[in-house]
Amino acid sequence: MQLATVYALNAVGQSLLIVNSHIINFVAFEKFRTHLDQVFQSIEHHEGPVLLAGDFNTWNEKRLKYFNALATSFSLQEVEMKRQPRLNHLLQHLDHIYYRGLDVLEAHVHTDIRSSDHYPISMSLRTLNPTTYSPPSDK
Repeated sequence: MQLATVYALNAVGQSLLIVNSHIINFVAFEKFRTHLDQVFQSIEHHEGPVLLAGDFNTWNEKRLKYFNALATSFSLQEVEMKRQPRLNHLLQHLDHIYYRGLDVLEAHVHTDIRSSDHYPISMSLRTLNPTTYSPPSDK
C-alpha cells in the first residue's frame, strides 16, 4: 500500500511530496525489496521537500539496512523520536518517518493510545526557505 500526495507550497514552483506506505510483510526479502523500490520510485523525480512515513516492516537487520541505504541515496534523514517498541514487533521499530527539505520542529509518539499494534506519531514541520534548500541531483 502506498499513498503519494503532492501539495503546492508558497514558494514559486515548489511542492511537498508526502508518501505514506505500508510495506509488504512475511515474504521473502526479494519481494520486500521490490515493494520498497516501488515506494522510492515515487520520490525519484521529485525535486522539492519530501516526507516519507509508514510501517516499513523493518523487523530484521537485512530489511533495515536496505531501507536505510535507499533513504540515504535519496538524501532523506530519519526523524529522531523517543519511542519504545511494542513487544509483538520483535522489539524493532517498524514505523519510520524520513524527510528532506523540511525542518522538524517536534515529533511525538503517543504511547497512551493503544487502539492499534502501532503507537500513533504526530509531528510539526516547517518548510525550509527555497534559497537555503537545494534539491538532490537527478538520480
